[in-house]
Amino acid sequence: MKRTVWLVVIALVAVAFGAVVYGMALRGYYRAVAPPPGIGIQELSGQVGLVRIREAEREGSVFYLAEGKLPPGYVLASGPPVYVFDSSGRLVEWIEDSGDQPGRMRPWEALPSRGVSLEHVLRQVERQRGR
Repeated sequence: MKRTVWLVVIALVAVAFGAVVYGMALRGYYRAVAPPPGIGIQELSGQVGLVRIREAEREGSVFYLAEGKLPPGYVLASGPPVYVFDSSGRLVEWIEDSGDQPGRMRPWEALPSRGVSLEHVLRQVERQRGR
């Protein structure tokens, strides 16, 4: 009986320790992909690597939805981070895990959009700034 109790205690301690380590790893990952305030799309692309970019229009304004790389397996994210930029290339929203935050993703996903390259976005941003 005593042995069973000790095994249960050891198992619970191991699970708690694992949860703490996982939480620290998760926090470290999200800190690494968190965009600094005011960052532009070109700078962010160099830091986190953008996988896919979509151009969408909402109420006459153009936005760029850029997906980051999927996190490493230990993070267990249900979707990639999504960075939303306005037509001037300025970050307006960051969605840490697009799969876990459907309420924040749904308005962006509902917009008609098309896939574009980073080069296209940078040309458009430059034109916008030159106005």
